[in-house]
Amino acid sequence: MKKSSYNIFVPCEKVIVGFNTYRNMYIAIPKAVYDIYNEDSLDGLMNKYPNCYQRMRDAGFLIEDDVDELASIRLRNKIECFASRAFQLMVFPTQDCNLKCWYCYETHKKDTKMSLEVMERIYLYVKNLLANNSFDSFQLSFFGGEPMLYFNEIVYPLASRVKELIESAGKQFVSFFVTNASLINKQTVDKLIKLNPRLQITLDGIKEKHDKVRIWKNSNAPTYDTIIKAVKELAKKEELANFAITLRINYDNETLENLNELLNDLEGVDKTKLHVHFERVWQTAGSADNEQQGLLLNALRKFTEKGFVVNQGSFRQKNYSCPAECYNYAIINHDGTVHKCNGRTLTEESACGKIASTGQIKWDNNKIAKRSGLATFENPFCTKCKMLPLCMGPCSQKLMEMGGFDNQICSMKSIDTNLNDYILQDFRAKCLIQQYQTKGSVL
Repeated sequence: MKKSSYNIFVPCEKVIVGFNTYRNMYIAIPKAVYDIYNEDSLDGLMNKYPNCYQRMRDAGFLIEDDVDELASIRLRNKIECFASRAFQLMVFPTQDCNLKCWYCYETHKKDTKMSLEVMERIYLYVKNLLANNSFDSFQLSFFGGEPMLYFNEIVYPLASRVKELIESAGKQFVSFFVTNASLINKQTVDKLIKLNPRLQITLDGIKEKHDKVRIWKNSNAPTYDTIIKAVKELAKKEELANFAITLRINYDNETLENLNELLNDLEGVDKTKLHVHFERVWQTAGSADNEQQGLLLNALRKFTEKGFVVNQGSFRQKNYSCPAECYNYAIINHDGTVHKCNGRTLTEESACGKIASTGQIKWDNNKIAKRSGLATFENPFCTKCKMLPLCMGPCSQKLMEMGGFDNQICSMKSIDTNLNDYILQDFRAKCLIQQYQTKGSVL
């Protein structure tokens, strides 16, 4: 046996928390066990603490001598990118939005709207994929712009047809919505629930802060109360999967000082339906000083103490950096152009294909090859990093823009704390998830 290359150990009160990123597994061990692990031979650990030794084997901290973890990461990446049986399709019903948020990277296009013709082409596209047995599971995502602008006209009819088509073939279907939630009401919720949905909904802190940022274009009307109401309405639904709602709290240097009001406004919500994620506004990246790091840790602690599963950063268990690297992934814009990256405004220049009337996508293979040929983590910095299995390197879009890897696009910069604090918070979140799975909802 040998030690995994992806073990990280962090002191936590009276124990040592171990994190194996290859398996995304945690253990808590006494300091005496860690000292033997760290200084003695593994035979010594096995002889003195056989139970802990077995736990570390089971969790992937100790592996067989002939296991090459990096080679396995490379293989899993290739399988996921080019041989996956999961398909992800993102649809932009519009590039317009009802709100004006100062930090939004999208260049909104007023009055843009997907036609019935493009909707039919998307349906035929999925039908063709089914005929070719191209997937076992299908995620249909909606982004924009604000997709709920045309929920009843485009989103619900299209998603309902696709869901029926896929499930009638015995395949798995899930929908995903990136929405500001300002247009979600009880009637919308009742329809959404039929689509087996996952949602990302954004807030900008407490009501006073949020309503200065997230306001209606036409009237400057606030949105905080509407969004909180929508979150609560969704979380009431028993049909909603656990942690189906990601409540993303965008923050800058003025957001984190007092979030007690937000916690009060979320009082009573079913915490098994909600995952809270803190994300720094990208224009303020790099501005987190020691005070800001302390405020973030305090916010994470308060949400955890209230029973919320909460985290920050972009690390999660995955076999690719971004879905854009995957062959079974496409973004179809309202005008029928096809793209790979939704992290930039969809433009004529960013298009790498177009969907035909037959439902076939006519790809620009030269553009696809430039992106798919990039190995996002094949550089000395990434291959030696213990967080590689949860990161897989910078996304292909950033690599293309930078002309290769640069420390400035390292995913470690997605967290506003040091790595030890990140790991301890992630450990608490996973413990809470396990608690909920064992005992049910804790309100």
